[in-house]
Amino acid sequence: MIARSRDCRLPTVMFVDSIDDPNLLEAGSRTVLRDLIGGLVPRGFRCLAVVRGEGRFPSTLRSLGAEVIPLRAPRGLPLYRRIGDSAVPSPEGFLSQAFLAPRAVSYWQDLFQDVRPDVVYIAHPLAHVLAGLGAWRASVPAVLHLQGIPQSSHRLKLMLPLYRGLCDLSGATIVAISRAVADAYGGPPGRRPRVIPNGVDTNRFHPNPPIPGRIPFPEGTPVVGWVGSLDVLKGVQHLPALVREVRQRVPAARFLVLGAEPHEDRGLAPTHSEAHPSPLLRSVLGALDEAGDLPAVAFLGRRPDVPELLRGMSVLVHLCQQEGFGLAVAEAGATGIPAVAYATGGPAEVIDPGATGLLIPPQAGIQGMADGVVGLLEDPDRRRRMGDAAVVHVRRHYSREAFLQAFADLFLEMVGPDRQRAKEA
Repeated sequence: MIARSRDCRLPTVMFVDSIDDPNLLEAGSRTVLRDLIGGLVPRGFRCLAVVRGEGRFPSTLRSLGAEVIPLRAPRGLPLYRRIGDSAVPSPEGFLSQAFLAPRAVSYWQDLFQDVRPDVVYIAHPLAHVLAGLGAWRASVPAVLHLQGIPQSSHRLKLMLPLYRGLCDLSGATIVAISRAVADAYGGPPGRRPRVIPNGVDTNRFHPNPPIPGRIPFPEGTPVVGWVGSLDVLKGVQHLPALVREVRQRVPAARFLVLGAEPHEDRGLAPTHSEAHPSPLLRSVLGALDEAGDLPAVAFLGRRPDVPELLRGMSVLVHLCQQEGFGLAVAEAGATGIPAVAYATGGPAEVIDPGATGLLIPPQAGIQGMADGVVGLLEDPDRRRRMGDAAVVHVRRHYSREAFLQAFADLFLEMVGPDRQRAKEA
């Protein structure tokens, strides 16, 4: 067992990650966790990470300076399962989680009492409840990080009042990644989540000439990019219609798709593997093939060289209407690539409409998205001006440094004045 918290100069923060797959690096919550640990350890924070299993993710956290604790909380069945293109509640999953909840809360209480971190950071909705209540019973302050819109699609839509009530019962500090997420969570004015926007690592995402041969299209080709999960929540089912609309007006246009199908990070029972696409992705590929557009779309999967690939794009398209933040939109902007997104959720906050990208009314649908994309493809000067403005906008409002500073200040605030004075002495 890890040693108890030392009387170090800055707080000890325990990060709770409840994703089952220890090799998955690309989940958005894990990107945030890596950024936090990678930024807080050099500042003098002691970072502990509770992770299930051994693999690439815990190894990465250790390389960043975190001490890893094996997660041994009881594990129930997934709360949701896929039927066709939809994610629906699983009665068996909810029953199993309810049955195991008392044991899980006790597990977290015992762990927090044994290690005694100064602050606990919790990333996922189910853990918000179980680990949050454990922290409350252990008298350890906790931060519940809301990284998605609670009412979106299957996510807690019917369970929101109970979820919010249990989170509030824990007395934890609620942090949302955008005003849209905070508004969706709701609650009385005194318990509204505070907003800390996600940050972009501008040391990686910055303008640079594209690397010749990096993307699978000839130089000078107008390229529309997609970065994100190939999931119904992200709107991948609408990709064939968008490709058809755009290519009818700009036949030379090509599409570059970065991302893969989601895994357990969405709380879904896995129904496929990378080698065996889900029915949803098969239908997308079939529709593209039937329309003759499949050769114009390159699916590259998950890639570590996203910044370099972004620089080869002309414009980024974002089809999700229930996006909590839209990190891909911000990363594209930092790279000098304007985005076209729906005027909802986080992207409506990240994009300065008409200046750094385009926001499309949801009722305009795919036709509106195609109009926006085509307009930018046909006007390189406007596209360049938007890209330049996006770089300045992201650096000013969504820098990784500002994100890290906000969390560092929050954790210091939560340790209490007596502990702060001891640390400052």
